[in-house]
Formats: sequence, C-alpha cells, structure tokens
Amino acid sequence: MGQDHVRGLGLARMYVIEATMPAGTTNAQAREMMQSLLADRFKLAAHWTTRPTSGFALEIAPGGFKLQSSDAAKDPPVKPHSIGCPAADRHCNIGLCCGLSSALSDVCWTLTDALGKPVIDKTGLVGTYPFGVMLWRGDDSTDSPLPSLPTLLRDQYGLVLKSGTVPVRVLVIDHAEPLTPN
Repeated sequence: MGQDHVRGLGLARMYVIEATMPAGTTNAQAREMMQSLLADRFKLAAHWTTRPTSGFALEIAPGGFKLQSSDAAKDPPVKPHSIGCPAADRHCNIGLCCGLSSALSDVCWTLTDALGKPVIDKTGLVGTYPFGVMLWRGDDSTDSPLPSLPTLLRDQYGLVLKSGTVPVRVLVIDHAEPLTPN
C-alpha cells in the first residue's frame, strides 16, 4: 500500500498505483484519467502557475543561427553503441542521442537536464534542425578534445545561453488527503 519516508521536515508517503488503460488511449486521455484518479482517491486539488526562477534563456548568438531546417522523418537511424565520449574525456556530456533532427524545445530539455536549471527557448525558431549528437567537455576534463558547452552552442549552432530569471510553469498542490480505501 504505502511506505513512509522522512523527507526534510515533513513526512511523505509513497504509493504504487497499478492501472491499465484501454488500447488506443492518447496521452491527453491518460493524463485526464490520472487526474481523475488522484482527485478521487487523494482528494487532490492543484493548479498550474508560472513563477520566476534562476535559469537560462537559449537565444540566437550574434552572427545568427547556423542550421537549416530539416525533416526528422528523413533522419538515418543512429547505430546502437555508436555514440560515446572520446577516450580523452570519458566524462563528456552527450545530448540529443536519440535523434539527429530536433526541435529547440528538445535542445532546451537536454540542456535543462545537463545544467540542472531550467532552459527556455527564446530563439523564436520553429520546426526541427539537424543538431545531431551534441558532445561537450566534461566538467573535470583538462585535456579534452571537445569544446565547452558555450563554445559548442556558439560555434556549431549559433546559439548562446543567457543566465538570469526565467518563467517556469510549476504545479501547485492546493489540497491532498491520505489515500481513501477502495
């Protein structure tokens, strides 16, 4: 049923929910079903809002964006085990490893994960572009053949990260109760 964990100053409870969905259920329908389940079983009430937080804006660098739009459906498949860090930098960073053409939103997700802070797209670009596999120097690398992340973004793609306060959507939980029995 549940397992208690002490987190910070409060007590949190973890539940495992097993459910099945009809064949053909869309992502939107699945989200709606999960929201209904959480509202019914936990009396969960929540809302989305936007809050300013420390992060980065991805913008077009001086000199302009360097890629032409592409069609992700025409990308050749990436061979298994063909992507890796060079021997001189085994701790390099790899981004967008599962596709060659990507939308800027995918690039922002990759950078958010790598940097540990939100990255929002301020380029105004739409569509997909041939970013390929992004490789940049690891934080502890001193003799890496790879560029730093800022150098990679600027020189290969014509992009720049600007540090500052960015708007981020957050889910605010207004109310929740312990699990009700079936």
